[in-house]
Amino acid sequence: MVKAEDIQLYIEPIYRFCAGRIRDPYDAEDLAGEILLHVLDGIRKYRIDSLEHWIWRVAHNRYARYMAARNQSDTVLPEDSLFDLADDLDIEADFVNRQKQSAAYQALMSIGKNYREIAVDYYVHELSVKELSQKFGLSETTVKWRLNVSRDKIRNRIGVYEMERIYSRLNWETEFCNGNLNPDKYLHSQLARAICNSCYENPLTVEDISSQTGIPALYVEDELPRLISGDAIVEVNRKYATNFIILRLSDRMKMEACIKPLLEKIADWYENQSEAAAESVKRIGFYGSDLPMKFLGHIALPSAMRSAVRRVSESHPELADGPYPIRQDGGHGWFLVSETQDSQERTPPYTSGLNITDGQKDLLYCNWIQKYFYFHEEVFWDGQKTIYAKNIVPQCTNGVIPEGLVSEEELSVYISMGLVQKRGESFFLNFPCFSSSEYRSFAALFDKPDTQIESLIYETKKKIRDIFAACTPKRLESQINQWVSGIVHDLTGMVTEVLIARGILSVPGKNAGIFWCEGDKVETCA
Repeated sequence: MVKAEDIQLYIEPIYRFCAGRIRDPYDAEDLAGEILLHVLDGIRKYRIDSLEHWIWRVAHNRYARYMAARNQSDTVLPEDSLFDLADDLDIEADFVNRQKQSAAYQALMSIGKNYREIAVDYYVHELSVKELSQKFGLSETTVKWRLNVSRDKIRNRIGVYEMERIYSRLNWETEFCNGNLNPDKYLHSQLARAICNSCYENPLTVEDISSQTGIPALYVEDELPRLISGDAIVEVNRKYATNFIILRLSDRMKMEACIKPLLEKIADWYENQSEAAAESVKRIGFYGSDLPMKFLGHIALPSAMRSAVRRVSESHPELADGPYPIRQDGGHGWFLVSETQDSQERTPPYTSGLNITDGQKDLLYCNWIQKYFYFHEEVFWDGQKTIYAKNIVPQCTNGVIPEGLVSEEELSVYISMGLVQKRGESFFLNFPCFSSSEYRSFAALFDKPDTQIESLIYETKKKIRDIFAACTPKRLESQINQWVSGIVHDLTGMVTEVLIARGILSVPGKNAGIFWCEGDKVETCA
């Protein structure tokens, strides 16, 4: 049974969810409080099978309502309302308080548990060597040896703690992965991030982590088991090492510089294919084939880009994505963690992807670009997923939703999300629907191999991989290709912007890039 105290772990992630989407930090706080109140109310009223799913469903719903209300009132936020807000729960506050304590005490807290417990009992609780021997089941000689080691460690560290320390917030985007897992569950706190950041380049002992971060060793020891259970940290010969790549801002800028020369050429390539394919698309006859190419292009371009990148990887095995490992918590894949410019921790605007509803076949898809994902996030979680769960699409003929299949209340929600359209007295699906053969025919119209384009993609992937190789610890090299593919797929978002500027694609609305396809996943159809 879910209890109110179970939501404590989600307080900071909920605030960051709001702060990452709302420029005014006070409004973000208000929305976060509203979300928490609704979550608590739901816990009292309903049987919650999955707390995490419930929390994020409420969060997306309340955010959608907030955006709808704000858009209705046409409120413009002033530029001077934007500033960085330190999280109350961040570990920095604890650091500042502890700075007021003696250097000796801080040094004592930074040494390993085996030494610290004996030293605390000896110096603070004033137990004798004999009493310590009995308490810990050690010989008196061992106790004396540990006390001597403790004294040396404390003496060496006091000088370090007398130096001025500046504790800076680690701004990381921790909500992305390349599989099925939740990195933010393990990395939402500044404590977890500080630990992972310290042992990123090289494996460290608990004492080393404490010394580098200024976090008392007892905090480090308490946090490590949770990080290990999420595969964020691995233990290597009694030392601890971060188990994911951290993409630094400076390195991302180098990678984006590699991509920019391709944009106009790929836009030309797609524009030519789009013009040639327009009439053929109509002849395929899928539901939605009469929609303008400015709209259908939000499906066609990502499909063409995925195919081109996939061909490059298949032709060059050294650039293949690699495995998606099973994780201890049941998920699979790797964390994709990036530095961000500020504490709002926004994902780069042209990050692109394809979300797929859970299921075995006849799936709903959502091509998205982060710049426009505030539309798609609500639509995907609360629209597409419920449409799929209710098996609505297969029961429609020519897009018409049978009378009585969906309640009026549900229809109004789907209409507000752009997923359903009312024409006369009937309700129609407002996104394309393909049979597997229709999708293959559609994708093939835009999947024309181009030696020059694929050569450019290959050279770009190599350059990006070289940048990763230069800045990634060797133990994490097996994760590089996954990251490279993710960065290269951001081409889709960047090229989309070029094509919007040219008038070839429309500015994405709520239902842009969404489609249904019968059969297996589109990767096997394309």
